[in-house]
Amino acid sequence: ISLTDETFEHQTQASTGQTTGKWLVKFYAPWCGHCKSLEPVWNVLAETMESDKEEGNDEYEGIIIAKVDVTTNPELGDRFDIKGFPTIKYFADRRMYAYEGSRSMESFMEFVKDGYKKSSKGEDVPPGPSAFKKKIMQLRKLAESNQELSMLLDDFVHIFEMRKNAAIVIFFIGSYFGLVIGFILGYFGGGSGSSAKKVKKE
Repeated sequence: ISLTDETFEHQTQASTGQTTGKWLVKFYAPWCGHCKSLEPVWNVLAETMESDKEEGNDEYEGIIIAKVDVTTNPELGDRFDIKGFPTIKYFADRRMYAYEGSRSMESFMEFVKDGYKKSSKGEDVPPGPSAFKKKIMQLRKLAESNQELSMLLDDFVHIFEMRKNAAIVIFFIGSYFGLVIGFILGYFGGGSGSSAKKVKKE
């Protein structure tokens, strides 16, 4: 399963209970040599998990294998502090566990079964994007073909993150003046229309 900035939290529910199952997620970049070497193993791992479920083997029940292309989903790279490729994280028991073992089928299967409990206590899962960030992500997708708009969005997000209070004030001032201008234009526009109708009647 390929996860994206938009679908990750909805599908994994990583920070909201993890009721959809346990997720072993590979964060990768297409140009990464180590990622390319891991790809066949990762695909077989996913197929093996799926076939075990179909055969009624509940040993790996609820475990899902997924991947994230960080080059096209930078928000997830930032959220999980991905510094190198591939980075593998396991989302289980409402925690997040970093995988640091060998890249073999046997090691992966042992880790997701119960090996993760022995490796560390895990970390808190970083919270998902706010409603504001979700809207910005949607706008970024729309602005991909427009470099100027994309840069403007980046500047706005930077201002918001560095000076949240200032950004909120600017937003409300802008909204206020927008309403005032809209009211003035509507009032005078409506008045002009009424005058025009009177002239026609005369």
